[in-house]
Amino acid sequence: MKTIIFLLNQFIYVGILVAQPGNIINHKIISASKGNLTEIQNPDYNQLGNMVLVTGDIDNDGVSDVISRFYNKLTLEGNLLVTFLNKDFTVKSTTRIAPNIGGFTGTFSNSMQSFGLDAELLGDIDKDGVNDLIVSNFSGGGNGRGECYLLFLNSNGTVKKYTYLGSNNFSLATNDYFGRSISVIGDSDKDGINEVAISSTGKENGAEYNGIIYIVYFNSLGNVKRTNKISSLSGNFKGIVSGAFGQWLCPLGDLNKDGNNDLMAMSYLPIAYWVLFLDSSSKVISYQKIGIDSGGYTDPITSTELLGYSMANMGDIDGDGNNDIAVSSTRDTLNGLQTGRVRILFLNQNGTVKSIKRIDNNATNFSGVLKDGDNFGSGLSGGFDFDGDFKNDLLVGAFGTDDGGTDKGAIYLLSLDGAVHPTPPKALWRVNATSGNQNTVFNFTQYSTGFPNAYKWSITPNTFTYQSGTSDTSANPIIKFNATANYSIQLKVTNPFSSDSLLRSSYINIQTVGVNNLAKNTTTIGIFPNPTNGLVQIQSPVNMQSILVFDITGKQLLQQEPN
Repeated sequence: MKTIIFLLNQFIYVGILVAQPGNIINHKIISASKGNLTEIQNPDYNQLGNMVLVTGDIDNDGVSDVISRFYNKLTLEGNLLVTFLNKDFTVKSTTRIAPNIGGFTGTFSNSMQSFGLDAELLGDIDKDGVNDLIVSNFSGGGNGRGECYLLFLNSNGTVKKYTYLGSNNFSLATNDYFGRSISVIGDSDKDGINEVAISSTGKENGAEYNGIIYIVYFNSLGNVKRTNKISSLSGNFKGIVSGAFGQWLCPLGDLNKDGNNDLMAMSYLPIAYWVLFLDSSSKVISYQKIGIDSGGYTDPITSTELLGYSMANMGDIDGDGNNDIAVSSTRDTLNGLQTGRVRILFLNQNGTVKSIKRIDNNATNFSGVLKDGDNFGSGLSGGFDFDGDFKNDLLVGAFGTDDGGTDKGAIYLLSLDGAVHPTPPKALWRVNATSGNQNTVFNFTQYSTGFPNAYKWSITPNTFTYQSGTSDTSANPIIKFNATANYSIQLKVTNPFSSDSLLRSSYINIQTVGVNNLAKNTTTIGIFPNPTNGLVQIQSPVNMQSILVFDITGKQLLQQEPN
């Protein structure tokens, strides 16, 4: 028997080894005609997917959400669309962010056309439980100086407040294009707030349009503490750059394993990627150039392609311990169709390319999807697991897709094969009320992370009943409590890798006294007028600690302290 188990384990292990990193397992689409996205059906909106970003779970329902960018032809402005998703990658609801829409109010520059062409998650700067955002508008700020906005978000996707970055913080000139690309690189100074790399590709720095990358340090209010520069003349970078350094930026994590986060930057003329190995002060220690003549890049590039339209850190797809990068070419041609293409660059620890995987119409489980002019790869976001197989997936925008109308755009979720990333679960739950009586029905909702596949509820004291066919192993049980008590509730969640619990002690208070059973109470309480069409007065000879009002179904309508 031992030998049989050993051989079976060996067989499973071999099966894992022959996985094909980067192959598409399946894909799903959100567009004007797919995925229940009604917002983009507006005739004034098009180019959905010219930026895509996985945001984490904004509304605390257990499902990651997405922010994408579309263009408003009527106002000539870029708009952000906060898309709240269901588990099947269909749209539950949306919130639009644009000048003076979605809480984003104020006085803005005369050009918001490029607003949202790049955006990144900052993490939860103000510690309110919702991730915050930095968004670029590189053609704004007056005469193309460029600008960025730090958006502090509410859980419904609206803007709570924002701070501004532009000529007030940096010495910017005409056509500096500050904010051409943004990359959140991590917390190098260990103050709990991530640093951000922001490029200014038109900046003169030894030569016109050479470009500068600013490393910006923020405080908890979203204001700039200090900055560093990386360019051909600063930050210890000695690479020869001929134009638009920082056209796109991408975080690499700690690629060379020295304890500091690293950065990839693209430049034009000719196209090259620069892997920048940084020290703790975000200065360049060393670098590796990746291009058609260096760094192990072997995939042909034609003069009509726009390699590097977007980039994204995908996490470790092939399981070698190094993060891999997705880069797009929105003008790539296949079989005579200019559909666009995404390439996965599997990186070595020294920043060179180990191998390259193409994602296009020839990819497994993706054949025949893309059409001429789709601009597949116009937005990229990676390093997340949406479908719960513990393998990293990829979000791809295609702003030229004619799905539901000309250039309406689309967003693709690509479930990829590759390395398994063990993820511990985190138990999270809420309930529709925390007090009531024996007629009250309580609806529990779990929104745990880490894709749990088993649930166990524990409740004390044991004087309650599950309702509507639910049980202690239901994800979202319905419960009625049968005795006057303070009930403690615990949820334990389990996935294939580990488990986690969340206990809330004496969390739900059940009382027996209500309007329906006043006669059983020895204290004389007067409630008048009865019946009433709204206003009611309560008289009591003793002090009342709180007033609870329920409807005839037991649903709590009101709880307040008496005045």
